[in-house]
Amino acid sequence: MKKLKYSKLNKWFNKVEKFCQHNIDGERLDFNLKTDIPNYDSTLDENTEVHAWGETLNKKKYYEKYKGVKSHIEYLTPEKYIDICVNGEYNKFRNIYSLDEFKKIYIHSREINQDNIKKYENLWVSGISNPPMGFIRYIDGKYEDQEGMHRAILAKKLNVKSIPVLIINQTVKKASLNWFKKAQYEEEEISPEEVQYDTKWGDHHGPVKMKRDFWNHGKPGYSDFHRPMPLPKKLYHVTPFPNEILKEGFLIQTDTKKQTFGGAHKAVSFTTLSNARLYQDALKDFIRVANGKINLNNLSYLVKKWDIRENWVNDTIKHVAIAETPEDKRKAIASQMAYLHIYSSRNFPMFAFASNTYKKFENFDENNVKIIEVETSPLKWHHGANIWDDTNMKENYVYVKGENEWRIYGPESLKNIRIIE
Repeated sequence: MKKLKYSKLNKWFNKVEKFCQHNIDGERLDFNLKTDIPNYDSTLDENTEVHAWGETLNKKKYYEKYKGVKSHIEYLTPEKYIDICVNGEYNKFRNIYSLDEFKKIYIHSREINQDNIKKYENLWVSGISNPPMGFIRYIDGKYEDQEGMHRAILAKKLNVKSIPVLIINQTVKKASLNWFKKAQYEEEEISPEEVQYDTKWGDHHGPVKMKRDFWNHGKPGYSDFHRPMPLPKKLYHVTPFPNEILKEGFLIQTDTKKQTFGGAHKAVSFTTLSNARLYQDALKDFIRVANGKINLNNLSYLVKKWDIRENWVNDTIKHVAIAETPEDKRKAIASQMAYLHIYSSRNFPMFAFASNTYKKFENFDENNVKIIEVETSPLKWHHGANIWDDTNMKENYVYVKGENEWRIYGPESLKNIRIIE
């Protein structure tokens, strides 16, 4: 570390001393009363609300009740802070060193790390920002860890009288009991307005009942991807097999007959009418690519229709240029189309065609791509966890926000299946 001249050193100490002054009542003005860990700071937050298992409470109370964590800020002398941490850390090494030996080793190991100390010196002296406070964490009354030793060592050298420290006390047993008790909270109705059910989708079978935080433990209390969305009384499915569906009903993907187009595992996917019309239009264009009706010569048709970005066009031209056979060229365009929505077009609907199965589309008739309307029966909304366990999914549905689709497990519950467009 560079040595400072006496006059500069004296001026520097005076400046530091000015920043380190505190009021008579003990309130500190020279520390940022936040740690380097936002989650620990949240244990003091009384302003932010959290929805947890049927109740709304602020973060401080949430951590106390469900995590068993109570925190407070305490002003300690630097010497006191160092002693607490040294004694706490010593318990891990008491079979190797005496307390005095360990204290010398522990403090020296921190003192030789001048980079960290210098960092806090600069923060203090410059006045640009104040260093964050440290913390000491206890679990079930026993010392666990700390953060702030370098700041305490520096404060001691500067004769600072006290430093703010976040004291964190966690009771694991209490936290475990409260996590267990969450299962005892009653279900509540989640209003359609909260999950943004659009009235244009028509009538539904009523609000979803659920235990908040059953799926992901945070605001608004459910997974945004699998929202507890009400099930509309009418839904729509796009398919190149409309007549087969009218005759045989919807077949799940694991069936040997795969006439149903669109689904996941043992579910069949349905969407709104406006979305279905987009899907229908996009599927027809994919079929045109697969049978060669759309190629580089008329690619501008796709670009204009779906407002496709230039980067997609350039990449597609490159892929087609290196393709050797007409089939490979069609496959190249199909591969590029597979994820249009994600990368290059906001207008193209969010569903992906598997580029390696494009060949089966060669024999599809674009004019036979139809929209089927169905009437749904009341089913139970599922939160999306363990959906591969078939025993859990009977007569359930999952809502997927990204595609705005309802995946129905057990399509035999559907009624009045008919072609509308």
